[in-house]
Amino acid sequence: MAKIRIKSTTKGSKTKPGLFRENLRALPCLLIVILGMVLVFWVFYLGLRGS
Repeated sequence: MAKIRIKSTTKGSKTKPGLFRENLRALPCLLIVILGMVLVFWVFYLGLRGS
């Protein structure tokens, strides 16, 4: 009979640096999104205050 190989999930130490690098790469995008939302809310606030 054929043997079925199951990959072990004990390689947690190798996934953490990669996950950290992916999060580090996503931080500038997240910062741009948050700044864009703040700008939109600020424009709406100025529009409502002016009327």
